[in-house]
Amino acid sequence: MASLQNRISVRVVIAAAVFSTLAALFGYTAAYRDAIRAGEATLQGLVGAIENTAAIGAYASDAVLVEEVANGLITNDLVGGVEVRFADETVVDLGTASGQSYSDWFGGNVVVERDLKSPFANAEVIGKILVHADMGQLSRQAGTQALLLAGLMALQVVLVAGVLGFVVNRIVGVPMARIAAQLAVLVPGRGLAISKPAGHEKDEIGILVDTTNRLLGDSEKALRRESELLASKAAMEAQYRKIFNTSSAGIFMLDEAGRLIDCNPTTLEIINQPLEVIRHCSGRQLLRLVLAHPAQTIRTIRTALAEKASYSADIEVRINETQTRWVHCLLSEHQGSRAQERIVEGVMYDVTKRRQNEAKSRHMAMHDQLTGLLNRAALHSEMTHYLQAQRNARRVRYTLLYIDLDGFKPVNDTHGHHAGDVLLIECAQRMLRCVRETDLVFRLGGDEFMIILLGISIQEHAVAVTTQKLLSSINEPYVVGPDLQVSISASIGLASVPEHGEHIDAAMVAADSAMYYIKKLGKSGMVVAYPRESDTPGAGKSTSASATASDNPVNSSSTTATAPSSKNGIPAQS
Repeated sequence: MASLQNRISVRVVIAAAVFSTLAALFGYTAAYRDAIRAGEATLQGLVGAIENTAAIGAYASDAVLVEEVANGLITNDLVGGVEVRFADETVVDLGTASGQSYSDWFGGNVVVERDLKSPFANAEVIGKILVHADMGQLSRQAGTQALLLAGLMALQVVLVAGVLGFVVNRIVGVPMARIAAQLAVLVPGRGLAISKPAGHEKDEIGILVDTTNRLLGDSEKALRRESELLASKAAMEAQYRKIFNTSSAGIFMLDEAGRLIDCNPTTLEIINQPLEVIRHCSGRQLLRLVLAHPAQTIRTIRTALAEKASYSADIEVRINETQTRWVHCLLSEHQGSRAQERIVEGVMYDVTKRRQNEAKSRHMAMHDQLTGLLNRAALHSEMTHYLQAQRNARRVRYTLLYIDLDGFKPVNDTHGHHAGDVLLIECAQRMLRCVRETDLVFRLGGDEFMIILLGISIQEHAVAVTTQKLLSSINEPYVVGPDLQVSISASIGLASVPEHGEHIDAAMVAADSAMYYIKKLGKSGMVVAYPRESDTPGAGKSTSASATASDNPVNSSSTTATAPSSKNGIPAQS
């Protein structure tokens, strides 16, 4: 790359060459013409000097005299020929041909023509004299003078251009070259500045240096700030990456199709899948691979994201063929880096222990701590679930068995609470063995139990069979300690829905009253409560429901109970 100094020098040389050439041409032309005009003036002077003599010769018709005068003119280097014409048409011509034969590039010959007048009458013209210039000589003299002048003018232009180039180079080129050299080696961010050339403190070069230094200072500040920002960004990215990699929560990103974009190690630990496997799964494959119940969860997630809402829920994920894990997952959709790109960001953390504790707490809240049976608090919850499952059924039906243990208190008082607890636990197990897996067994408190036979009306034979099995099983002896065996029996009251009410509360009241009725009759048996008055013709008058007899292993006798009618549809306690 050519330097500024060289470029200035080249341009000055070119300009000098052009202007010197033009000046030489103009000077030569002007000098040449001036020399021709000077030669013509000289001829005019020569003609004026011999004019009177030639006039006398012409007046006297003295050709010899005129010829001598003409010869005198021809001796001059500028005269090429002389022609004198008398009034009588006599012509004296000397050297004219040689003078007229020359034609220069300015065109034509130089001829001085003058009338010859009578010496005695100035108004009388007696002839004419024509002096032809020697154009070859005149042109040589003019060319020499013009060439000299053109050379001087060209030299002047060259000298002026040289001086101008030197001055420009010294004033502009050298300082700019020094500034450029300093800029070439200057490293931004090191606090360096350009020195101002001497003599240029207040001119444009000085302003340029000041502006450049100011820009360098601003650039240095910007670089320093950018460096600080980059360092801060790098530190933040490292911190975020550390948090991302070490977070106890699983963090992941999915594209619009549900394919994995990125995830942290915790995510892989939670779902128990290697990265190379899930990275190549499609969205549906990934969810089906990870979720324990994919169909319902996928529908819920899609609905939430379609409504531009975040999705938050506990999700059961599959960690292998037989085990699952619970995670709390939060999903939200965001705009990606490209237009129209949607990214799903997710955070999940393992809540298996929490769910287990919740399940344990719910189990403890809904189950008797001693026997493991459902407790009174679970009664309405379980029945609500059952009713929800039967919401499409035309008529909901189930039978309640209200059970009170006969003889439990003496065992507890005589042999201690431990013996009583052992007896209750064994009694609960016997009850569970006597019913179906779908039936519900509750311990209401103390020695009171309830069994709900789901989907069975009280008139069905299965109710009597189950009740008989319960009485027989409960009546069998119990081993409650080393060499310690006791026996008890049970009093059972029966009621059902809808025969004894549309709701379980009414059926429970009826079964409870029936149970107390059988206890008054002598215990160790069962009785069915009367149906509701509104459903039984003649209820409240003489209508009665017969009590079913059962074997009593304790006293080896049978008890038959008859429940008299009552106005509220339950056995009268008389």
